Amino acid sequence: MVKSIDNIPGMFFEKVTMGAFSNREELRQAIVASGKRINFDAGKILDSVTISPAKKEVYLWSVSGKALGFTDATSQPAIYERVFSYGLSEAPAEAIVLARIDFAGEEWQNGGMKPAEIGQSGRKGILSLSSVSGSLWLSVTPINPNYCWDPSFNWLFEISHDLLLF
Repeated sequence: MVKSIDNIPGMFFEKVTMGAFSNREELRQAIVASGKRINFDAGKILDSVTISPAKKEVYLWSVSGKALGFTDATSQPAIYERVFSYGLSEAPAEAIVLARIDFAGEEWQNGGMKPAEIGQSGRKGILSLSSVSGSLWLSVTPINPNYCWDPSFNWLFEISHDLLLF
């Protein structure tokens, strides 16, 4: 287990407060009110996001495959395994949505979350913070077991408050 934040690749991204919205519709309205857009598949995942019943601060950490030491395209399970070895964990889907509300940057961030069902087709995906033609989006990146990720792609994972205190 990593004992110091200095030994964790990547950087602090943002603190979000889960439970700030009482239901999914309020969360959806907050995204739109912030000037961001929601693509169709992200809307499907948002329809099933679990909303925290109590306020809880979640700290998000951004890391690229390259910062994790990968030089070639790498599978999602391998990326997650490496991230977990640094003491980071999957981010709750609600936290990724909240990050889209607050984050105005254009660089893409893949949500390091448990892949979620996209509709009834059996397909799975992760929420992503994306930018298309100058518009900021909450979108979905499909998860395919045969797909390998470019090491330059950024990922958002949860980091414990205890690690941030070091």
